[in-house]
Amino acid sequence: METARNREGVGEVTDISASGAGMIVTCGKLEDAARLDMWLEIPGRPEPLHAKGRVSWLKTIVPGIFRIGIIFDKVDFMAIAQALKLKV
Repeated sequence: METARNREGVGEVTDISASGAGMIVTCGKLEDAARLDMWLEIPGRPEPLHAKGRVSWLKTIVPGIFRIGIIFDKVDFMAIAQALKLKV
């Protein structure tokens, strides 16, 4: 994951839908509405899914670890459908 300020972080998707995702991230604190570039690894897919979005909400779990809500701007909906099938 990269932010508009060129900060990098690592996260784990906790939930996903066609419009957004929830993640646990380890990086510096993100601002509300921060722009994100993400590469999501999806089981059974050879290449990571590239998605762009923005932070819609943020909650500090412990210093340096945050739970964030993301609203997707641009995403491959076929890949998201594949990811959603894996959850069923």
